[in-house]
Amino acid sequence: MIEKADTSPIARQTLVAYVAGVGETAGAIVDMIGDDGSRTVSCRKSFTLDTGSRRA
Repeated sequence: MIEKADTSPIARQTLVAYVAGVGETAGAIVDMIGDDGSRTVSCRKSFTLDTGSRRA
């Protein structure tokens, strides 16, 4: 799918939907971990995705 994302709109849309789903899931998990107030959850740096990193 990644190989086709540059030339196929359907492949690109599928890839974007997948990455968005992963981000939503990660956000939900982080929210659940921090809900009881006993732990602070944070990321070391912001998540970024560019052409080079998505192919890695």
